[in-house]
Amino acid sequence: MDFDQIMLVSLVVLGGLLLSVLGKWMVDRWVLPSLLWWLIILLPLALAERVLADASVFERMVGLCVLLLLGMKVIVYMEWKRSGGARMPFIRWVNFAWMWFGMEPRAFIGKRQQRRWQGHLMWGSGCIVCGGIFLTVLGWLDVWLLPLVFAAMSAMFHFGALRILTAFWAWRGMAVRTLFRNPFATTGFVDFWGARWNLAYSHMMARTVQRPLRPYLGNKGSVFAVFVLSGVLHELAITVPAGGGYGLPTLFFVIQGCGALVESKGGQWSRMACLMSLVVGVPVLFPEVFADGVIWPVFENWIIWTK
Repeated sequence: MDFDQIMLVSLVVLGGLLLSVLGKWMVDRWVLPSLLWWLIILLPLALAERVLADASVFERMVGLCVLLLLGMKVIVYMEWKRSGGARMPFIRWVNFAWMWFGMEPRAFIGKRQQRRWQGHLMWGSGCIVCGGIFLTVLGWLDVWLLPLVFAAMSAMFHFGALRILTAFWAWRGMAVRTLFRNPFATTGFVDFWGARWNLAYSHMMARTVQRPLRPYLGNKGSVFAVFVLSGVLHELAITVPAGGGYGLPTLFFVIQGCGALVESKGGQWSRMACLMSLVVGVPVLFPEVFADGVIWPVFENWIIWTK
């Protein structure tokens, strides 16, 4: 990454931070339709995609993901206000929007209370260590299998770094909750996507997509719409930065949505089907062009650093 590219990515991130402040200011004064807010966040994304046209895949991913995350923060805050939620003070908004991955405004509104944080810190640290060891072993053995490499990286970031961030905000008295829970204990598709994987995202989609669409599409239709839109949003975070593999992330989430609709109440077969579909689906979710631009360079740098 050269200096010019660093400046471009920094400019995009700074623009996203400023837009999040503007978005909060607007939400505190007007309650606009949800669809309009979705369209509003797409405009900065389109502009950022042009600004970062000559940047690397990794840099484009960072810039677009930051904008997308901040835009989602504004949307969930708008839905929070629409349902009668209290106004969030500016400093709390900065903490919530800029320094936390969760999507529940409630966690940053209200009086701070003493909360348990030691367990989060212990589990997060352990996941980083175990994930790092696993990734190192894969490098030593020269094992370039995408599901295994992604699992090691996910253990370090999703279950490690984010769990330590949870510990920090719990220590600060915020009512934050664990964002990623043990995936191996899942009972099936619904349990995995609704109660274990990226709970911040699932809460956001339930609040901003499933609930508004339920009166029109019914329960199953609104659930399936969540999976379809999830695929579209992951296109913005994966295939658009990579410049290829379009449609594959959407296909991945459509398959997961079908699994969620056809399973009954979970059980051993649902659990096995879910876990197998996730392992097989990793190369679909992360197309080769994305892996070549993001995952493999990170893996290569890790191998060099650990030698």
